[in-house]
Amino acid sequence: FSVKPGESITLTSRTQAGAIAALDFTVAGLVQSGNPAVDKQAVFVRLEEGRILTGLEAGFTDLFVRFKSTVLADRWFESIVGTGTLFIPLQPTGKDGQHAPTPTNFKIESYREETKKLLGLIEVDIKALRIVVGILFLVAMTGMMNTTLIAVFERQKEIGVLQAMGYSRRHTLLLICCEGLLLGTLSALIGV
Repeated sequence: FSVKPGESITLTSRTQAGAIAALDFTVAGLVQSGNPAVDKQAVFVRLEEGRILTGLEAGFTDLFVRFKSTVLADRWFESIVGTGTLFIPLQPTGKDGQHAPTPTNFKIESYREETKKLLGLIEVDIKALRIVVGILFLVAMTGMMNTTLIAVFERQKEIGVLQAMGYSRRHTLLLICCEGLLLGTLSALIGV
């Protein structure tokens, strides 16, 4: 799914009351955040259209502030948390033209707090992947061991002949290990 500037799209959303709202838009431009997951699902609209899509009369649900560096973001966050105040010079107006009341029940979170949950999920995914790979490795090793043991049992007479010709147990074991290594390498290459 891709859009280009100038194309028309329809955005649908569920309002706060549970109804479905839809608005037609013309794409003004594309923004790249550097995060492909965000770029695929984030849409920026004006506050008025956002209120229609969410069913909010006044105010907003989230406000994101982006800085050029994480150092600036951390400083800004620490200054707000340290003072305990957030200055909002421009307040949205209600339908009657009056300023909406200053919000008092808001929560300020750093980008580090926002991403902590996502990073936790990624860590769980990585651990689960390691467990699955470990199990697959054990299954493959068991299969290789089984194949090698069957080959040894089927060739007992041939191994006896080799030892009668002067092969030591060490050379015989080395021959079997080389065969297993070759079989495992070829199996891994074919499996990839």
